[in-house]
Formats: sequence, C-alpha cells, structure tokens
Amino acid sequence: MKTILYWFSGTGNSRAMAQDVAAELGDAAIVPVVTAMSGSMETADRVGLFFPVYGFGIPGIIGDFVRKMPITASTYFFTVATMGGTAGASHRQVRRIVRGRGGDLMAGWSVQMPGNYTPLYGAPPDATQHKQFLAARARAKTIAQAVMAGARGPFEDSMPPLSWIGLLLNRVSVKSFRVADRKFRVEQSCTHCGICAKVCPVANIVMKAGAPVWQNRCEQCLACLQWCPVEAIQSGRSTKGRRRYRHPKYTASDFFLRG
Repeated sequence: MKTILYWFSGTGNSRAMAQDVAAELGDAAIVPVVTAMSGSMETADRVGLFFPVYGFGIPGIIGDFVRKMPITASTYFFTVATMGGTAGASHRQVRRIVRGRGGDLMAGWSVQMPGNYTPLYGAPPDATQHKQFLAARARAKTIAQAVMAGARGPFEDSMPPLSWIGLLLNRVSVKSFRVADRKFRVEQSCTHCGICAKVCPVANIVMKAGAPVWQNRCEQCLACLQWCPVEAIQSGRSTKGRRRYRHPKYTASDFFLRG
C-alpha cells in the first residue's frame, strides 16, 4: 500500500512528526510540500499532510497545496498539525477544502511541540522541550496505528467557540503574514552567510550586497530568524534577546530545499 507524507516546516517540528510517523508505518515516502508544489504532486492509497498551526489555522501555503493536490475519494487522507498553543480550526479548514474537491479528510491529529513564534515568546527550556519530544514520539506511534487501521477520526481542533473564532482569525492572519516580512530587520552583526535565503521555504529572500531582502510573500515560518547563526535577524523590536528555537534533530542545511 503506497503512502506519501507531505510536510511543511520552518524549524523542524512538522518534519520530525512526518519522519516519526513514517518510521512507524515503514513504507512511506516523505516529501516537502514546497518541492511537490514546484514539481509534480502525487497521490497514493494513504496521504498525510503535516504542518504547523499559524494564526489558529493552516498556513497559507497549506491551503494552496490542498487546493491543487490530487484528490480521490478512495484515498485515506489525514492531517497532523503541530502547535505551540492551540489547534484552532486547522483540520476543519483542510476538511472543507478537500470535501469541496470531492474527497474527504479521514482524521486530523494535533501534537504539542515547542513554539517558534519569537515575536510573541522565546523558546521553552530544554527540559520542557525534551518532555514534548517524548510525548510527540508516543503520539506518532498512536497516529501510525490508526492510519494503518484506516480509522475514521479523531479531528483534534479546538473546542467551540475557539474553533469558530479560529476560522475568522486565520483568514485575516494569513493575508497579513504575506507582508509581515516588512517587520524583519538585519543587525550589523550579520555575517552575510546567506543561510536565511537558503532556508526560506518559499524563496522569499534574495541577497543584495550580502544582506537579506524580503520580497513580501512571507509565510511567517520564521526559518530565517531562527536559523541565523548569529541571531542578526529580528522581527520588530521584541525578538532581540529572546531564545531561538530549532528542532534539535536538524541543522540549517537540512532545510536547503533549493540547493
């Protein structure tokens, strides 16, 4: 039985969950969403979509992906959302799009992971992260077992009214995220290494005179800010000095999807 797990991730949480679930399934291909969107999208007997929760819902690129990916009524399609806080209406959003295209979402799981939205908070302590990673690996086993059994449900969105509010907030947030890169700035400590441009999953950064320039098609994954080796990239005035976050399983080069 063919299985494809698509993932979108700026700092590694959703990618790690995809890899952990794939290890339990044993026969799954793992494909970055951005790679699939720039090439050919495949379907399979089982298709999983792994993504972080942004603004109480799905990232803009995930909505674009689901609207374009092959959908068949016979596919066991499921979602896994990683979240620093709450799931909002993430799975409901995907389900609406999929049903509008003649398919269905069979199950949607939400997994707590360390948050990376530095404009609002710093990364949690190592001990807290370790506990979350252990719990996430246990969830990966549970998810894989349910997928192999073809289980219907669960759908782990937030409870109403937060799920209802989440639908409205996400719509506004995703639009604002595209141009939220206007808040990014580069300090003089920048070493002109170009890592920020290489880790950006949507090629939103070009290097000019050795410094990053954002192109106003941002997903707010914060890969550029988090992977900067000298923390020279800031967003607004609140991120300086706040602890950065990257999943410890990966290095920056693991996210160089465009060479």
